[in-house]
Amino acid sequence: PLENNEQYHLFLSHLWRTGQDQMRIIKSRLNEMIPEVSVFLDVDDLQRKKGKGAELVDNSKLFLLFCSHGFFTSPNCLREVLRAVWRDKPFLLLLEPDEMHGRLTVQDAKAELIRLEQEGWYTEWKLDTEMAEWGGKLPTVSEIEAKMFQYEPISWDRIGVCPARTCVRP
Repeated sequence: PLENNEQYHLFLSHLWRTGQDQMRIIKSRLNEMIPEVSVFLDVDDLQRKKGKGAELVDNSKLFLLFCSHGFFTSPNCLREVLRAVWRDKPFLLLLEPDEMHGRLTVQDAKAELIRLEQEGWYTEWKLDTEMAEWGGKLPTVSEIEAKMFQYEPISWDRIGVCPARTCVRP
């Protein structure tokens, strides 16, 4: 059950370009299996036409990060991650294994976090300032990594229309 000011059981964080279709499927399937579940998906639930949805992480019980190529180059995606870390939300990490759809491995994700810190993107995107406005301090890469990998990552495996290992991609 949802508690206090929680509005969503699950917050779906993803990069639109490489994750929108997958997150739509997750939300649809969860609603089919558990009709009373409330899942945040930005295109359905973000009331503002312009702005940030990171604050809505606060209203969620669980945070799912769909990790695909480009996720860590999006200030909005990182803002959601920082908010979830700051609010100590339980994380589920869903990895895209298919190169055609933006594959990102555990090692790639860890390397991206380190690169962000080294290249100063947190500061460039003013995420450190935003964290201060929220009343917190910017988490370290190791704190973000610990939260992201607190549970075994899940792989987004597609079900093909032909028997396993016999499909040939065009």
